Amino acid sequence: MARYYRYEARWTKRLISALIINLKIGGIFVRDTDLIQKNISALLNTDIAPAYSLIKQLLKIFPVYFSEIGAEGELREISTKVDELSSRNDKLVYFFRKQSHVESNSLLVKFIEDIFQYWRSGDKEVLRVHIPDEVYEQVVNSGEYFDGMHKAFKYFFTKIDNDPRNFLEWDKERVYKELHHVKVLMTEIRSGFKS
Repeated sequence: MARYYRYEARWTKRLISALIINLKIGGIFVRDTDLIQKNISALLNTDIAPAYSLIKQLLKIFPVYFSEIGAEGELREISTKVDELSSRNDKLVYFFRKQSHVESNSLLVKFIEDIFQYWRSGDKEVLRVHIPDEVYEQVVNSGEYFDGMHKAFKYFFTKIDNDPRNFLEWDKERVYKELHHVKVLMTEIRSGFKS
């Protein structure tokens, strides 16, 4: 970043303006292993006076602290617990957990909504924009890591008018109630197979 700023100020201002627009629209991806703080320090050690306000706008977009870079708190805890339920063998959940730990931003909301849609419908095409081809090929819509989720989310979607954003209205008591109902349904289904 800093090495580009050393060029002509007129050209750099246009570049920085375009970069700000691009990052605001597309979001930013910073892995927790990236050393972005060094790049930011190097940029601040150049003569930024000609484009001070643009540089200030640009730097406000970048996460600087570890807590801003990766998932922290509840998201990290829940995604880890969910991944551990399958002993990290569910390729979709594993990828989502890793992604959420390095990229904690609004793009994850659409990703999780699409995971819910996939579990409801079995149509993995909704996941294509979120996962690399090698992970996409490993995601299957039947078997140990799909069947139970499919039954649960088919039920859940009847309770949310087929809009995953309605899950946000559920408090803990509602979540526990609906999970209990799914558990009862799954028990009934299993006992039906045994008889």
